[in-house]
Amino acid sequence: QKDIKTNDEYVTLGWGGSNTHSLDVALAFEGVCKVLDTNTKVTINIVGAAATDAITETQINKQGQKIARKVIKASKLSLHPQTKFTPWVPVGEYANRMASWGWDIALAPLEDMRFNRSKSNIKCLEAAVIKIPCLCSDVQPYNEFCSLGGQDLKWLLCNSERDWVTKLNILINDKDMRYELGSKMYNVAFKFFNINTVKDNWIHAFSKAMSCGN
Repeated sequence: QKDIKTNDEYVTLGWGGSNTHSLDVALAFEGVCKVLDTNTKVTINIVGAAATDAITETQINKQGQKIARKVIKASKLSLHPQTKFTPWVPVGEYANRMASWGWDIALAPLEDMRFNRSKSNIKCLEAAVIKIPCLCSDVQPYNEFCSLGGQDLKWLLCNSERDWVTKLNILINDKDMRYELGSKMYNVAFKFFNINTVKDNWIHAFSKAMSCGN
């Protein structure tokens, strides 16, 4: 994997997803707006989501009940002059396209709820492949990934809007730190999630599952 070249004059934050993530991103995006307001050479690239769509989401609350609510994507960030949008791309092309966007810091905000705790750490892995740090919510899938890298990567976990603002500003102003954390993320991904190194574990697991009941 070659290092991805970025524009040294600017720092680009990156997030990809749909408007169904409105509640996931609300807290983090408020923090991002504050960061952009005080850093004119920082931009955010949002991939996929439309600018200001209102949608109705159906979710499961803590009591296991279905609830429907209308939510609106964080319009303040959508309308910010330092926000740039990239349209949806074909799934098969996403990895190569992502490597060409010049992101310096990936964002992975996620609301802490039962459904989200069962998600994968895919956004951490995507950032790790191109050796950039992923600032993420302290929710189970991301916590598990960062924990594999020790305290250095656990620093990337955010629990509040203040965390998002503070840690973004630190990373924006410290290129060496971004490089070091991105490299550590790559090493964790390569060691624990590279199919060439973990395929035997999967083969063993599938063999065990298929042999049950025989």
